[in-house]
Amino acid sequence: MSNLIKNILSKGWVSRIFWKNRHVFQPEFLKYLKSIQDDYRSKSSYFNELISKYMDQNEILVLELGCSSGSALYGIKEKTNASVFGIDINRKAIEFCIRNFSERYEEGFYFTNKYDEEEILRFINDNNRKEFDLVIFDRVLYCLEDDEIVNLFKSICNLTNYIYVDDFFYSDNLKTSTYKHRKWDELLAKYKFISILDNKSMYSASEVVFSRSRLYKKAK
Repeated sequence: MSNLIKNILSKGWVSRIFWKNRHVFQPEFLKYLKSIQDDYRSKSSYFNELISKYMDQNEILVLELGCSSGSALYGIKEKTNASVFGIDINRKAIEFCIRNFSERYEEGFYFTNKYDEEEILRFINDNNRKEFDLVIFDRVLYCLEDDEIVNLFKSICNLTNYIYVDDFFYSDNLKTSTYKHRKWDELLAKYKFISILDNKSMYSASEVVFSRSRLYKKAK
């Protein structure tokens, strides 16, 4: 992806339009979905390590917002037999996920192109649970406006024990950037989540962004 496109996509509302219609702007998008799905183990292995270290691996329940091809969820389900819920605004990505998971599994997965709390609660209840074990925000929150993030956190923070965030983190050392950086630790602390793991982002580094990969746990 060119630097020009990256700069354009750094604007949240523009980014959402692009991701929602990526199959139109980039016709090769469906081939891309297949390629990253074939390489799903490289990403999902990281999440499986987190699950193994921090969570009870019996009847794991995982939600990912911005799931794209579902590669992370696919690898998690393969390793832990988790029940997974994926959300992505691109309907072609959701169609791909449903088709791909249906070829191997008869149940334990649900994919949709919109965030609907009623659907999410129904999924939790159908699995005889009260909340998710893990919610994944993998390089997706930067696309949202501040008020959208507040509304999302108000909803989802009551429905999970752990939250994973890979995004752009505010830093005093970062002078300029086309991407909006936020104080995710402070934002999540308002909902009683504390950072328990801080790593470099899984994505390529850049001098104009400060990206981190952090795991948050709900304080008791």
